[in-house]
Amino acid sequence: MTMTWYAGHFIYKSAIGQPQTYSFMYFRAIVVMTLVASVLWRRWIRRGPLEWLVHKVITTVVPAPKLP
Repeated sequence: MTMTWYAGHFIYKSAIGQPQTYSFMYFRAIVVMTLVASVLWRRWIRRGPLEWLVHKVITTVVPAPKLP
């Protein structure tokens, strides 16, 4: 879910603005929340939302190789 979290952190930062200081506890909470959500998501669903979208586009646009 790397691409999903990368895009998500930009959306999150634009929503909260740019605080002058980030505390270690804030950083730790974000990291723990991200890791827990990723593990739970991965347990039931194979790909992250953006990863799924890219996979769907690629498999739709690029045909599968024909076997001889």
